[in-house]
Amino acid sequence: MPLDGTSPADRQPRVSRAAVILGRGLAVRRLRVADRDTVYLRSVLEAYDGLTCFYGDGSGTVTLTTPEGRAHELDGLLEDLRREGLVLVDGAG
Repeated sequence: MPLDGTSPADRQPRVSRAAVILGRGLAVRRLRVADRDTVYLRSVLEAYDGLTCFYGDGSGTVTLTTPEGRAHELDGLLEDLRREGLVLVDGAG
């Protein structure tokens, strides 16, 4: 039982409150990721130097930004991770 005395069934679902301000030439991808997979996902993405910036607030929603010129590369990597069952793509912007 959590320290706050609530059971998992009593708690409201977490909702992402992350706001990402996009500049010109940036693309955004939003993903659903299990809490246990967040650190792994971050480490995989960091291995691709300069590919993306990772934003997460603990809600299970992760927002990635990438230069438009590398969006295709990121999409390919995310598709591979999706096939492995790691991420579920919520939408693209």
